[in-house]
Amino acid sequence: MMFFLVQGTCQIGASFPYFLASPNKQYYLKSIPFASQLWEEQGRTDILSTSDSSLVYSIPKYFPPKGIVLSNDGAAVLIAKYFIYNDEEFDDRVVHFYHEGVLLKTYSTEELVKTNLDEYSYTLFYDSWEGAEWENDQYIFPDSITAYKAKLLKWPFYTDGETAFLATKDFELLQFNLSTGNMINRQRIDNSEELVDRHFHEPKIEEPKFNWPGSSLLLLSNGDKYYKSFEKEFDYKYDGVIKNDKFKYYRLELNCLVDFTGVCLQVEADFEDSTLNQQIEDFFLGQTFDENSISEITEQWNFNQKDFFRKSDTLVAINERIEERKQERKHELWRIKQDTLDGVYIPKDLEDCLSELDKLLTENNRKKFGKTMPAYYHMSLGTNLRNRWGLWSSSRLREYFLDLGITHPDNMSSIILNTYHHYVNGNEVTVERQLSKYHLKPRPKLKLRKDYIIQEK
Repeated sequence: MMFFLVQGTCQIGASFPYFLASPNKQYYLKSIPFASQLWEEQGRTDILSTSDSSLVYSIPKYFPPKGIVLSNDGAAVLIAKYFIYNDEEFDDRVVHFYHEGVLLKTYSTEELVKTNLDEYSYTLFYDSWEGAEWENDQYIFPDSITAYKAKLLKWPFYTDGETAFLATKDFELLQFNLSTGNMINRQRIDNSEELVDRHFHEPKIEEPKFNWPGSSLLLLSNGDKYYKSFEKEFDYKYDGVIKNDKFKYYRLELNCLVDFTGVCLQVEADFEDSTLNQQIEDFFLGQTFDENSISEITEQWNFNQKDFFRKSDTLVAINERIEERKQERKHELWRIKQDTLDGVYIPKDLEDCLSELDKLLTENNRKKFGKTMPAYYHMSLGTNLRNRWGLWSSSRLREYFLDLGITHPDNMSSIILNTYHHYVNGNEVTVERQLSKYHLKPRPKLKLRKDYIIQEK
């Protein structure tokens, strides 16, 4: 398995409804979300006639506004995904051609771009912003960026109504026939000034007034928060977002689809005590929510709520936690003896980490890492290492750092990344030098009553 590098993180952003007209203004589309994040695609896109606003057809998905074009005859919709991820769950088909609401053709990443495909994430679109600045709600471009390239930077995906144009990160301008969905040409952006000037049409996106509901579950129509109703109906108590370590808690995840009148249309419950899932779903299906929180234009909204509850009987909750601690300690003692967890090799010390990173990173990514400040990778590669090598839970590598006096997983991964940065650049580095930057703390002791500590056999 290889790792891919990404500097920092990218926020996809909140979804919102919008209108987009065809270049000849005879048709327009309305894309409405049913959930809070752009990447979820929950929603619907309607294509309507401008003359009387009659519905022509619908696509049962929401699409982000910068990655969609509509043909002059209203029949064709072409979608392009902005961000690409090297992840098993990511759908590599990044351009989709719909004709009268039916998906007829798709294009994979490798059919569209060729360079730097081993990175963890990258943009499909033309993205060469050297010297550009954002001022007074608009981009200010330096003289080095010509006018037609500035148009492509602001709108890398556009149409003249008959042909769609996609400016890619490979500095190519791709052309798609909107009657067939076929790619009909590709040429260098540097040689495309006349083509852009002749066919460029800036998309006009209109955003209606919209009260964004967010992702957390609404108040019920009687004014109660959802967890108050849950407490009344079930034998559990909500203690707030900060859990008390004296009690065992049960995780509840609720997905509720609510329409703009407050009626709950659909519920999916995932409770740690799964025997209650059906009862929980039935209970919330019978509730109504605050109708003022969802705009009529979105019609409905999917809320995702995650919280923890304990048994209402305090003594029962305490005894459950005592038993849970025993099991946690047994599992921890087992984990720290393993050299492999969940099929992943766990390094035994810092030197072993360097060897593993050599195996996990490609040669190009090692070179890139060596030229970049390690802090840029704290939320990407660093997150992978913290999760992959058990620095948050328990592992022999975590034990190694605890023995050195490093107690926080963020500091553990920072030491690994900083040391590897010196290593790939051929600089000598010692563990002592890395530790000198931190205030070392005594190894933490387990907070268990003596009579419940499990002795290792």
